[in-house]
Parts: sequence; C-alpha cells; structure tokens
Amino acid sequence: MDFIITSGWMKKWGSREMEQSELNVLEKSCSGSGYQSSLPSLERNGSLKLRWFILQSDFLSYFDRQPKDVNDMSCMKGQIYLRGCKLKHGGIITPIYQHWSIGMAPQNNKSWKSIVNGETEIDAISLVTPNAVEYTFTSIAVNTTDALKDLENWAYSISYAIHLADKPPHNNKIANLKGIIDLTHLSEISDKMLTQIRGRSVTVIGEGGISTTTTTNGSGATTTTSISPGECFGMGNNGDSGSLGQSVESVTGPIEEVTTVIGISLLINNEREFVLLFDSQEDRIKWVTAITNAVERTFTQQNVTIYTSKVISQPDKQVILSGWMRKTKANKWWDRRYCTLTPTSLIYYKEDPPQKPLGSIFLLVSSCRVIKQKSLDGLDWCFSLADSRGLEYFFNTETQDQMERWIKQLKLARKRMIITLLDQGGKIVIPISIGKDCGLVTIQVKETIRVNSLSNKIAYEIPVANTKTVTVVGDNKLEIIYAPVDGEVAEKRLEIISSNPHGILQLFKDLFSSQENTIN
Repeated sequence: MDFIITSGWMKKWGSREMEQSELNVLEKSCSGSGYQSSLPSLERNGSLKLRWFILQSDFLSYFDRQPKDVNDMSCMKGQIYLRGCKLKHGGIITPIYQHWSIGMAPQNNKSWKSIVNGETEIDAISLVTPNAVEYTFTSIAVNTTDALKDLENWAYSISYAIHLADKPPHNNKIANLKGIIDLTHLSEISDKMLTQIRGRSVTVIGEGGISTTTTTNGSGATTTTSISPGECFGMGNNGDSGSLGQSVESVTGPIEEVTTVIGISLLINNEREFVLLFDSQEDRIKWVTAITNAVERTFTQQNVTIYTSKVISQPDKQVILSGWMRKTKANKWWDRRYCTLTPTSLIYYKEDPPQKPLGSIFLLVSSCRVIKQKSLDGLDWCFSLADSRGLEYFFNTETQDQMERWIKQLKLARKRMIITLLDQGGKIVIPISIGKDCGLVTIQVKETIRVNSLSNKIAYEIPVANTKTVTVVGDNKLEIIYAPVDGEVAEKRLEIISSNPHGILQLFKDLFSSQENTIN
C-alpha cells in the first residue's frame, strides 16, 4: 500500500459470486463490443450498510466507522485487492485509463444524455475481482445530481487506482507471482549438480538422481555418459571420481558449450522436488544460508509465528508433568523416552534425570486423540499428538490412568498458552490454503479469527461466538460455518486446507470455551 487517493462514506451491499454467463458478457463489454454489461448488477445481497472507504493505489479498504489510520484493524471490515479487478460503472465515466479493468462508456451522445437526464438509472458502481466476486456500492447523497456526481468521482478514482495496481511495479518488486515453496513442509535440502550441454540443435540437462556429461569425437558425434550424484561430488568408492555408467551415443551437432552448475534441491513433503540454480557461488551461499535460517525459525516455532516474548517467564523450566512413556512416529520403532510437559511444549529425553533433549512438540496448534485399543501394534493405552505441521507422534503409557492424565494436562497447557498469549497482546499466524490460493489464519483477540487469501487480500472475519459449526472434512480440509457480524447474509461457509485441520479445530474449541473464561 503506497498512498491514499481518496476516502469518504459510501453505502455497500453484501458481496456476491457472479455466474459464468455474467462474466462472459462482461468480457465482451470490456473488449469493446458494447457497454450494457458495465451496468452494475440489479441483484443485491444482504442489507445496505454505511461504510467508510479508503482508496489506495492497490487496495480499497472499508470500515464500520472512521478509522484512526488505514491500518486500524479494530474497525476494518474488509479489503479488496485492486489488481485485475473490473469496474462496472454503467457509462457514468469515460474510460480514460484504457486497461482490462474498465467497462465501455456509452457509444453515442444520445445514450450519455439519457444517463445524465435520469432516463437510465445509474444508482451504483461495482467492482468485480479476478475470482468473480462482485462488490456493489452507492452514494450517501440524497439529491440525484449529487449522488451521480459522487459516484462519478469514486468511479474515476477507482479506475485510476486499478490502473496503478495493474502497472508492473518497480524497484525489484514482484510483478507476477509464479508460485510459492512452503518451507514449513521441507523434508530435505541438498546440493544438486546439473551438467548442461549446448549443441547446435539440442540442449540436454541432467536432472533427477543422475546427471549427464557429454564428450565429442572427431566426427562430431556426442557420447552421453551417466554419472551418479555421489560421483559428481567426488564421493565415489575410495574417494576417486567413480566408474562410468553405460554410454549411449547419439549424433548431434558439435558441442558449443559445456557448463556444470551446482544448485540446491528442496524436497517438500517427501514428494515434490524443486531445484534452484544461481548465477554465482556467492548467490548460492547466500540463499542456502537464508533458507536454512528460515527453516530453523519455522520449525522452532512449529509453523506458528508468535509476536510476543512475554507469554510465560522461562516456560521450558516449569515442568507440569513428567514420566516415562514409549514413543514412536509412523513406520518407526518404539523407543522408551522420559517426557516432560512444560507450559509450551512436550519435551522428550533419553534419560532420567533429563540431560540433552532429543526433541520437542510445540503445543500451540496441536491436536490430541486417543488410539483405539490394540489397533497400534497391539498395545493398550496409546494416544497421539499432532503438531502444527500435521506430523503425528504416538505415545504409549503403562495404564489408562496415566494416559488420561497426560491427555488432560496437554489440553490444559495448550489452552492456558493460547489465553495467556492473547491476553498479553500476542498474535498467532497459521499458514493455510483457500482453494488454489495461499492464505493465513490470524488470531489476535479471543473473540475473532481472521482468515485471508494472500493473492487477493480478501479477508474473512469469523466471530468465535457466532461460529455455528467447524468440521474436519477428509484428511486436510476444515469447513467453517458462521454468522457474520455485519448481518449482510445469514451465514457464510468457508473451506480451508491445512496440514493439521484438527489443530485449528481445537483452537476454535479453546477460544469458544475461553469466552466464559473456563478451561475444560
């Protein structure tokens, strides 16, 4: 957000999703084949609400009262990211900013006069976002002439803001986001050697588990030789360069260039591999250092960002519960571990008294469940604890009483941590997905959960007290049904995707019970 273009009061209806037929007509209008579709839709959702609007060069923000500043979250009701939006103004302005976002003006003077004389009713303007959501606004002026002039001013201003938002940014800002590599699910980081061979008519790049090199003989034929990754790094048998694999010959033009590039490989969720190449060794070292530091920070806080340093004084030195349990992860052996529960984490050690911790599980966005008897390696009294990344750890106790005591204290510690964090001005931020977009769940107060999509900055404010149902669907989807505060619609439904939906569900439960200041 760079600067404020204009601000003031307007009235707003509830947003609505457009039909595909409407979008097709709107596309024709914006391509110059008529202006009829640039008329705002006559379909209105919800009641008309008075809102204070602030128009910036990339956002249109609206508030339920006049804010102290543009970032006043206490009264902000929503934001509309303007890049890629279309303005439906019905011809009350001439589209001086010729870009994809502007509907056509009337084609002749007669049509324009009919609007000015009030023969064609223009009582609103609307914005259509790239994901086909329409926001409709009208003036607060009582007089028809004043209202039309007010809408005209807003239409010109919004048109200009869309023009600025659609311009390629300068100063090395991101022009077009191509994708995101989520380091919170990083499974492995390693060096990657690629040998690139350029000929007259062919380029061969070695990738995967094998890299390739090419030699040329006197006749101009090329010989492609396979080498294992370990041999490329000089890690073959006895420290030598390793033996060559089977050669495959093919005839191409003479080789013009052979270059070897060392990049890094990022394996996400043990499935998807991303290979990053760099212009220089210095760039590679800088990026490896930055990625490593980011991963350390991410996994230290278990995919949750906490903006506070005063939740609990030296929390890891306050032991709530301790004792021996057997522990395992999926497809691993059971190990006997000495576990200690602190106000923030479950820490496990190899010995008692504990010396060096083997690992810990951060409790803030965690979920705990009892495992059915005999269903896990034939053992009784097992429970699991999933962290914010969705990694599930299994524990086994000697008796049912021990298991129930551990589960109860884990839930108590997690809820106390949430309440203390929010009471002291802390903030919880959880990465999620909304459809195909990346998003964030942000919790700053116990009464409201905020969910927003990073691509279009549209935010959902979910009042905890107005939440009707929160349901985990499948392995990674969470469905939330709630009644919005503004009352524009009776209820809203939101689906988000998370690596640990049960942990977010537990957050809702903890916040809901904290409304009465109770801990169950």
